[in-house]
Amino acid sequence: MNVKIPVLRIRLASDKELTTVHSNKKLYGDVEEMIGNLRMARQLSQLAEKQHRVIKIHLSLNSGEMSRDGFDMKVPATRDSTLSVFKLKLTLQVPCR
Repeated sequence: MNVKIPVLRIRLASDKELTTVHSNKKLYGDVEEMIGNLRMARQLSQLAEKQHRVIKIHLSLNSGEMSRDGFDMKVPATRDSTLSVFKLKLTLQVPCR
């Protein structure tokens, strides 16, 4: 696709979509992913590790009254799992913008 600018997927991707896009960097480029749970973060970390690369992520947080696909910050266990994402820092990077 020859994309030279950052691309951010602004919805949570399925497991198949994550694998397809991040297994073919030449075709899809560096897609930054929004993640809403620890399982997604671990899957992306494994894909990045296999390919010796870094995948940029953005954390989707549920902090208001609307429950969406993000980490629910009202639940203490979910807050803890959100912090676990940062332990995967060797292969995942949260961009500072």
